[in-house]
Order: sequence, then structure tokens, then C-alpha cells
Amino acid sequence: LLQEARGPILLSQLLFAAVKKCNLRFFERLCCDLLHSTTVLPDDHIFSVAVLCLQVYFVVAGETTYFAYTGVASVLMGGDSNNMNAMNSGGEMSDFHKKLHRGVPEGTCLCEPALWVRWLHRGDFDATSQASLLLLEVNAFEDLISSYLTVKIAMRVHAARWVRQLNE
Repeated sequence: LLQEARGPILLSQLLFAAVKKCNLRFFERLCCDLLHSTTVLPDDHIFSVAVLCLQVYFVVAGETTYFAYTGVASVLMGGDSNNMNAMNSGGEMSDFHKKLHRGVPEGTCLCEPALWVRWLHRGDFDATSQASLLLLEVNAFEDLISSYLTVKIAMRVHAARWVRQLNE
């Protein structure tokens, strides 16, 4: 039952769809044993910038927002500082802030890099309504991978690609 409920959220991510084809039992254990469901309330703060990421987040339902600090850094490093005003003359959020502070659609996976490298959050993640999330603890995922040789080999290849992209 848990696999039927949680599987579609995971399968929307290419990595987990490939894992299911590689080893169905691994995927079943991932859905049933590793994923944990949580509910957050409006205005709950889920994670903060610069904090070590120890889990991957999947948005199941509800409204959440993400504020990306990497965009702020690019403006501070030479972009147009006039665009940094939070509100425009009409009292609405500026285009600059809309780009940085955006809604997170249901089905989104946040923090996948934490599965492959030591990862610090690059923004703030908050609930704007009651929301349902699935959480995948990085250490538990690593432990499960070590039990399945074919998955371990495939994950090494995927992790190497991630690291290459991050270093470019």
C-alpha cells in the first residue's frame, strides 16, 4: 500500500524511475522503509540556507515556497542592485524577488545533491499552506544502496555525473 501511495511521487523523478527498473525490491524498500511522511502547517519553516542537508524532500501536496539565495549573490556580485527592492511602487513583490521566491509545485524533489555530496541548503523552504512532504534520509539511503550491488553500481555512475556537473 505504501508503495502504491508513495511510488508515483518518486517515479516522477528520472533517477527513481530508473532505480525501479534496475531493482524492484530496492524500490519497494525505498518506498516502504525509507520514506517518511510529514505534514507541515502554514508558515512552518522547513529548512534554511547554509545548513547541512541530511534529507531529500518531495512535495506531495500543499503550497510551499523556496527562496534562492544564489540569485541574491549574483546581483550583489555585479548585477543591477536597483532590482533588489522587495516591493515595486504598486506594493507588489518586484520581478527580482519573484524569481528568487517561488512556489514549489507538487511532485518536486528538493536537495537530491545531498545523496551524492556533502550539501548545504542554498535557500529557505517554507510552507504557505498545510502541506504534505515525503522525506528521505541520506544516511538510510546510503545504507540501503550498500545492500544491493546492481543499484550500488548504477548509483556510483549517477553520483559521478552529479559531481562532474557541480565542478563545472
